Amino acid sequence: MKKRMIVFGGTGVFGQAFIPLALAQGYQVTSVSPSGTPKEFATWQSEVEWRRADVLTSTKWHQWLETADILVDAIGIIQEKPKQARTYQRFNAETAEILAREGKKAGVWVFVYLSAQPFTTLFLKKYFQSKKMAEEKIQRFYPKAIIVRPSLLVNKTRKPTSVFLALGPFIRLFFPTFRPALVENVAKEVLQQIQKQVRDTKSLH
Repeated sequence: MKKRMIVFGGTGVFGQAFIPLALAQGYQVTSVSPSGTPKEFATWQSEVEWRRADVLTSTKWHQWLETADILVDAIGIIQEKPKQARTYQRFNAETAEILAREGKKAGVWVFVYLSAQPFTTLFLKKYFQSKKMAEEKIQRFYPKAIIVRPSLLVNKTRKPTSVFLALGPFIRLFFPTFRPALVENVAKEVLQQIQKQVRDTKSLH
């Protein structure tokens, strides 16, 4: 039987790199996001169940967790817009806590969180703090949650992040821990960790 995976934020940069890899490994995938479906079309998207919901303002997505084995939380913002109520606290920390709590209630086995590795204290301080807070909230429900911490996700085909690949060595002169990571590589790493945890979980039953 195929393992069922639900990806929150599946229309984002990470989700669009990760989901086709999961499909290729035989997972059934449901994506949940405020937009529902991606803006750009790809052939593999016909294999995905695209659902539209906002984690912060809706509860209809709770029922979609009942058949899921794996929950991937790829929700997050790197730029706040306080006047629009888009804050790090709400979209990074609160969403993570809600998903972990409801995932645990529904009996989801594996929880994955896309976090971030701090590489500076000069800026983005609140962003990194919100990611750390999210990790702590998740681990109350999933002590063995899969947490990945790239310093910056880079997509070769999308500007402005692609420029960081070329500028990486220069930026590290000032921020030694800055390690931009290709989104495809992070997606592969996450899938490998999921497969390992699924095997380990099955061996306990």
